[in-house]
Amino acid sequence: MKYILGSTVLLVFLTAGCFFWYKWNVTNDPKVHYNRGVEKGRLGQYADALENFDIAIQLKPDFADAYHARGIGKARLGQYADALENFDIAIQLKPDFADAYHARGIEKARLGQHEAAISDYDTAIQLKPDFADIYYNRAVEKAKLNLHKAAISDYDKVIHLKPNDAEAHRGRGLEKAKLNLSKEAISDFDTAIRLKPDFVEAYLDRGTEKALRGQLEAANTNFLAAIRLNAEKTVTYFDTFIERNPKFKFLSPYHYRGIARLALGHYAAALLDFDTVIQLKPQPPFLAQAYLNKGTANMKLGKHFDALLDYDTAIKLAPDFFEAYDNRGAVKGLLGQYDDALTDHNTAIRLKPDFADAYYNRGEIKIKLRQYAAALADFDTAIQHNPGHAKAYHERGLVKVLLRRTWEAKQDFQTALKLAIQAGDAEFKNHIENTLRLLQKNGIK
Repeated sequence: MKYILGSTVLLVFLTAGCFFWYKWNVTNDPKVHYNRGVEKGRLGQYADALENFDIAIQLKPDFADAYHARGIGKARLGQYADALENFDIAIQLKPDFADAYHARGIEKARLGQHEAAISDYDTAIQLKPDFADIYYNRAVEKAKLNLHKAAISDYDKVIHLKPNDAEAHRGRGLEKAKLNLSKEAISDFDTAIRLKPDFVEAYLDRGTEKALRGQLEAANTNFLAAIRLNAEKTVTYFDTFIERNPKFKFLSPYHYRGIARLALGHYAAALLDFDTVIQLKPQPPFLAQAYLNKGTANMKLGKHFDALLDYDTAIKLAPDFFEAYDNRGAVKGLLGQYDDALTDHNTAIRLKPDFADAYYNRGEIKIKLRQYAAALADFDTAIQHNPGHAKAYHERGLVKVLLRRTWEAKQDFQTALKLAIQAGDAEFKNHIENTLRLLQKNGIK
């Protein structure tokens, strides 16, 4: 909900400073207590603000603005019934109080009283026809009642009044999607993302719409973008989708929820999602991807032999699946099967010569085989194909330490640290900082 203080309250915020200095100590002036309450509310001190509104109302029982402000404070504290009562009184005292109707509508919507909320929004709009937030909230309630065309009309009004309102574009897109206006819906999601590039829900909505239209590659791009932005929100989105559509066995929600769970480190839960995808028996390319992801979850859980079986299956289903070869090589490396691991990484590189991760993983194996010059060459190539590969810089730095090229090593560690910070990878950042401290401790500066 777009919940704001009414215009009168906002005006007080702007003007309060002009008269606080000479009225602050006047204890019998209701406006002084009201303004103190408004200031405390602005600071999030709602309980203290309520005390001031109580005093203001005691001093002036017909103070409509104080009842309205007290209602907002009570709503902020979760006292919804009391909030409604205060809005009722504010409206009785001031029948043309648009902000009070709007606030009361928000509380009725919160309580599931959708039609009553719409009625309050109607009145608020009659009194204040150019207030975009009221149209937005009314659109949300109309959508809940499946009044899709009416909701779109309200979103149109919001966008007319506030063209850069990303939430309104997304809301209108959702309603158009429900009316099978897919092209128009995607256009709205496009605009929402352009206005708010980190708008996770809009990426997910656009991905869902693309998937329903059979544009699987575009859907994949959107879902993965959402996971990168916020894996937790992505999991919640697909949780809701699956809960609302229990009989609709659609692959994408389970597949991408699984990937998001992998990103969050929820490996056991991810494994369940990939098992569900496999049970749905998709076409071989998608099935191979499911086994690849399942293998990754098993590897993260330390189930290395199960992971190998998963990667074997993925390769049987898709013999050119370079990622499966690379991942299988990584598991074999963990099991000490270095020659077999090298064979898999070599195959991955042959299938995709610019695959940075395969060079990185092969370099890791060569370190274990003490083939330091060859490992260095692999890390060089990994960085060439992916200049943002923080781990490749870190491992290259370690090799350079072993080769006594310590000044160059420190440069690599510093680059890795910078990339880890940019990526928001706190765990890897700490690991690199520990490496630098260890070098300093050993006299390498």
